[in-house]
Amino acid sequence: MSNIISASPNKEFEIILEGVPTAGYSWELVGPPEKEGVVQELGHEWQPSSSRVGGPAQEHFRFRALAAGEVHLRFRYRRPWEKGFKEERTFQVRVTSN
Repeated sequence: MSNIISASPNKEFEIILEGVPTAGYSWELVGPPEKEGVVQELGHEWQPSSSRVGGPAQEHFRFRALAAGEVHLRFRYRRPWEKGFKEERTFQVRVTSN
C-alpha cells in the first residue's frame, strides 16, 4: 500500500507512524531515498499518543523537500535485535515546483 505526499521545494513535511516503543518496536527508514537530492531526512522522534504508561506512541519522521522529483520512502516496523519485521509502509513523495 502506498500513500502519496505532495510537497514543494524547500518545505518541510512529516510522516507519522504509530507504534509501541516500550515493546521494543520502532520504525526505521529503509535505506536512503532512491533518488538523492529530492528529499532530505531531518530526524525523528517519538511522541506519546495516549496518557497510558507503556501505551502507543507516534514516531514523527521529518523531511525537507529539496527539488522537483519523485521518491518512495519505505519504513519497516521492527525490533532491532530481530532479523525480520512486523510491518512495512511505503510513501510516495512528489515534489513539484508549482
